[in-house]
Amino acid sequence: MNRDVDYTERELLEGFESLLKSGDRKYFNTLYFHLISGVMKNPELRNIKIWGTFPSSSSAINQELEELKERCRYLTGRRMTEPLFIRHKQVEKSHYTAHTTRLSQGCKIHFDSIILNPYYNASRIRGKEVCVIDDYLTNGISFETARNLLIQAGASKVILLSLGRYKRGARGIYQHEVYNITGKSLTLVIMMNLFLEII
Repeated sequence: MNRDVDYTERELLEGFESLLKSGDRKYFNTLYFHLISGVMKNPELRNIKIWGTFPSSSSAINQELEELKERCRYLTGRRMTEPLFIRHKQVEKSHYTAHTTRLSQGCKIHFDSIILNPYYNASRIRGKEVCVIDDYLTNGISFETARNLLIQAGASKVILLSLGRYKRGARGIYQHEVYNITGKSLTLVIMMNLFLEII
């Protein structure tokens, strides 16, 4: 959605954005069938044990995203329907925050406002493949928060699935962050910016 698409794609991309950000369901089935065909063709996604979504900044559930996740869960034969994460404190929407501020804050803004749902105790997460779906990827900070929490809980693999992306520059930047999480203590171990090659 950096708007460098030709006019034949623009209507569809704007329809997807309207669906994911405003709940306009005109393009829901188009996005659903596109997503499901990708999931069912990909052996890694077919083997996902736990499906989840990343909560919105307001903690309100994005009904369209939740429905897409539930359909993926159902088609791959998984039972756990509890939300994977709980946002206990509202945060400012990232598109209202300056790009450089978002990068400097990194995952810390989410670590202060989100937890792994206690339903997913160590025995439910340990050794499992988990997929987290989010509407849009900009710099990957939401995904990195989810990945760090799930790896800390013992997930064997975390797949981050974005339905769209906003990018800066020709390829975009993904901010990879690795934290040691011990109780309420949080230590940043690695932070690096990667250039994206997203398909």
